[in-house]
Amino acid sequence: YRSTGISDQFTFEDLQFDLKYIPPDLMTLQESGMQVSKEDFSQIKENYLGLEYYVFRIEAPENVLNYQLQANETPQERLNYYAFQMQKDLQLIVGMDTLQCQLFHLEQNSGIAPYLTFSLGFETPKTQTDRKFYYTDPIFRTEQIELTIKQSAIDAAPSLAL
Repeated sequence: YRSTGISDQFTFEDLQFDLKYIPPDLMTLQESGMQVSKEDFSQIKENYLGLEYYVFRIEAPENVLNYQLQANETPQERLNYYAFQMQKDLQLIVGMDTLQCQLFHLEQNSGIAPYLTFSLGFETPKTQTDRKFYYTDPIFRTEQIELTIKQSAIDAAPSLAL
């Protein structure tokens, strides 16, 4: 189990679950590229306000879609869950608020890598305190995954000076 504040990691048997907070400036930079004016940067950044962004990764010793498949399961069923149903199993708890995942995208790697990566967005919380991320995993039937992102790490995240 490892935590850096802006990211957190949980290991269950030989599965690893990672969560990383992505600041709005980084989201903007990824979209706009390095050669952008201050005005354009500010305009693009406006699109990313209102949500907090995270990258969530599930890693196994081999392709997650094939790992420990049950006799009545197929890789396609797993892919369908991860692509279309998993979003309902994700929550962010901030203070007394329970936030549902508003933006969800599975980054498809065609089974080449032993992990799946998800881009997530949750409503920007009204309370500025540590975030508790919960994932209820029906595929591997692990215990409920809890990962923490520290408010102090979010506050200390670098911002771009243009």
